[in-house]
Amino acid sequence: MNSNYKLSFIEKIVLAILEDTPKGALNTQRVFSRIPIDAKIDKESVYQALLSLTQKKLISQPSKGQFAFVKPSQTLQGRLITSNKGEYYVVLDDGLSYFIPTVYIKQLLPEDRVECEYKVKGKRVDIVYVRLIDRKPTKVVGYLDVFEKNAYLLTSKAGFKDIKIKGDVDPKLDGQKAIVEVYDFPPNTKYPIGRILEVFGTPGNNETEMHAIVGEFGFKTIFPKDVLEETEAIEEVISNNEIKSRKDFRDVTTFTIDPADAKDFDDAISYRELENGNVKIGVHIADVSHYVKVGTPLDREAFERDNSFKARMEQMAKFGSKFANEGAGKKQREFEIKMEQLLLKEQQQKEERDARAEAKKKEDARIRTLLALKENEKLKERKRKEAELQRIEDEKYANLAKKIGEDFKAEQVKLKHDEHEYHAHYRKVLNDQMEIIKNTKAVSKYGMADREKALNSETLKKIIDDPLYPKIISKLVISTTSAKS
Repeated sequence: MNSNYKLSFIEKIVLAILEDTPKGALNTQRVFSRIPIDAKIDKESVYQALLSLTQKKLISQPSKGQFAFVKPSQTLQGRLITSNKGEYYVVLDDGLSYFIPTVYIKQLLPEDRVECEYKVKGKRVDIVYVRLIDRKPTKVVGYLDVFEKNAYLLTSKAGFKDIKIKGDVDPKLDGQKAIVEVYDFPPNTKYPIGRILEVFGTPGNNETEMHAIVGEFGFKTIFPKDVLEETEAIEEVISNNEIKSRKDFRDVTTFTIDPADAKDFDDAISYRELENGNVKIGVHIADVSHYVKVGTPLDREAFERDNSFKARMEQMAKFGSKFANEGAGKKQREFEIKMEQLLLKEQQQKEERDARAEAKKKEDARIRTLLALKENEKLKERKRKEAELQRIEDEKYANLAKKIGEDFKAEQVKLKHDEHEYHAHYRKVLNDQMEIIKNTKAVSKYGMADREKALNSETLKKIIDDPLYPKIISKLVISTTSAKS
């Protein structure tokens, strides 16, 4: 039961009834029925208590008139991190980590201190809500994109979107490599906000890339002006007054116990044989306070950097380049040179990998182009063959159509000739019949004697079957009439 709210007697009873019903929901009547009769609580009071508990978010109303108990949420706290694949996890203080769905990230950034609500399903822990507890500024390296009055840092760092730069940025810095401190990601905004800490220079330049690598791991590569001035003012020669104030061991055998590849020699022992035969061993530690005074800009800068990575540039990170390379018995630039060579080697390897990747990309593009050209040639050849086949087919059909036309024309000529011959033949037959009629002067219904009809029955049959029969008869009648006259 949540103790943040002061509950009335009725509310406590109603909440206890719902808490004993972990599954499902109850309406007012069912809650009222579970209250003892001697409690003297009416149904309306139960309903008002349910509404009050709902407002206090101790119970929920999944549907109208139905009420259910809300289980107190379980929470855990940790640091938000991202994997190389861009997945988000919360890392607890004991080292355990749990996956966070991207939908709950919203305006959160890697390294934020967050509180997560979770549910346990069997052996699985599901994060259901994430909120920000604390945010420390985070440094991100990328490329500046400056246009009009806007500036962004474009970065490929996992978990970070493009970062909007606060304030005016010189357009000449467009495309330069820089490091930005991200300090805010306001609600309902698309981009986190940051400020430029340092501009390294043109991408691809060895010095630019070296400083970018160092800066990405949390080192500063520039120093405040007052710190540099203080290191330049340090005296390398020890004064006579300082020598007099200290015990002088220069005539005593003294040697360092630091290894040959140490960045500085600040531990030593001395050896001396005494008159009584004993040996006296002295342990000596470099007095850095002789060079770095408490409360000075150099002391403050060293204190601020002391918790950074213990790697390359430590001598520069604490005391500035001049003092680091030449003061307090430090070795010359051997370590710095080695680290520079290492970083340059890493940069060269990166450039070689990038070059190989670019070469592969170009080769893949060339192969795709060749394949496309080859495919186009095949397509052209296929279309050429199809066109040739179509031409042959068209020519074949044209020749066939021409032959059919010629045959049809010849057939029409032949038909006209046959028709002409046909009519000429029957005209001759008709003329012959007309001559016979004229010579015999026969008179009959059809202009012929019976004997002549019998003799010319075959001819007459042909005439009667002929389509021109009516015309022939009419001519015979006319001829006969003329003969009678």
